[in-house]
Amino acid sequence: MVREEPGIKISYDTSSKTQPMPNFYFYFDKNFTIYCYFGIDGDECPDYYDYAYNESSYYPYYYSYEPKGQVSLSTSSDYFFEIYVDDDTFDSYNQSTPMYMQAIDIEYPYENKKPKFIDTIEVSNSYYLTQSNGTNLYFFEFYRLRREELDGSFFSLLGFNPTYEKYNYIESDLQLVVYNFVNGYGFYAKVPVTLKTPITEVEKEQRTRTILEVLANIAALYGVTLSTYVLLFGERATRPLLEKFMDPDGSKV
Repeated sequence: MVREEPGIKISYDTSSKTQPMPNFYFYFDKNFTIYCYFGIDGDECPDYYDYAYNESSYYPYYYSYEPKGQVSLSTSSDYFFEIYVDDDTFDSYNQSTPMYMQAIDIEYPYENKKPKFIDTIEVSNSYYLTQSNGTNLYFFEFYRLRREELDGSFFSLLGFNPTYEKYNYIESDLQLVVYNFVNGYGFYAKVPVTLKTPITEVEKEQRTRTILEVLANIAALYGVTLSTYVLLFGERATRPLLEKFMDPDGSKV
């Protein structure tokens, strides 16, 4: 028996005018600092920073900005990250390891069971920030999606009022522009964060066949087969074996 994979129906949720800013994670092999500001006046971002150092030989320095839903963006509002390297061993012309940046939706990691495409969520929206011939400007633009997966319960498989597990995640683009201004000693890169659209794209799982539909098809096929059998061999051929060889009063034929 072939397992049927559910199809996806796409719709759009236009009820919101803003979307929560994703969580951002930065990794580098040199010591660095990140400053965040927003708006025309350059107001300082709320303090949702975290930073750490580990013994990794690739990315021992870690920095994150995790607003966790406390910061909302519209298409007319921008956040800016400015990254500064604070390490005397850093040489932009001979730097072999780029900075690693990842953005992820605020609901990750998900409290309920993980979505089927969790591996894709964990590796997508990841970028390398390089600095080869000067400082760079990276335009980060994102939008939000919601996947609604059938929960796999018995009643959902039957087709009775199916229930869904819902997961929000993001998709993004990163555009690199050479930045001709240096904002101070150790300046590495600038990352403006913008919302592409406040509309949420909804991906809803749908099965083309439920168990009830399969059973109905089997019953219909049985009915056609039985009718053909009766037509070819007569009605007596469909009676139980004992009934065919017994008289109505119970004596043998």
